[in-house]
Amino acid sequence: MIARYGRPASLRSNKTGALRKCRVVLTGWRVQDIFGKAYDPLVRRALFGALDLPAGPPDHERESLLVYKFPWTDPPVVEETLKLMEPAVPVNMSGVPVYWFLPVRA
Repeated sequence: MIARYGRPASLRSNKTGALRKCRVVLTGWRVQDIFGKAYDPLVRRALFGALDLPAGPPDHERESLLVYKFPWTDPPVVEETLKLMEPAVPVNMSGVPVYWFLPVRA
């Protein structure tokens, strides 16, 4: 689903500037996440498909997320640059990562 309906994006290394192409789904917060907790409305959740990133999950300390305008153009136009806030959390099916989840911020 992420590979088919996700937005085109790249993970950019903050040190070298190298890009890893991927697709990402950006979501807001659910009501259950908001009640009873202090939350930041600027922080969103990003879902990365595991098949898009064979080299491994996003590194929150060394990479940032570039989200491109949709539909994809040549050359791609960056719509927003997002900072990865925490380490990626894998969502597994029988021990195999299906996607990674992590919060991002503008």
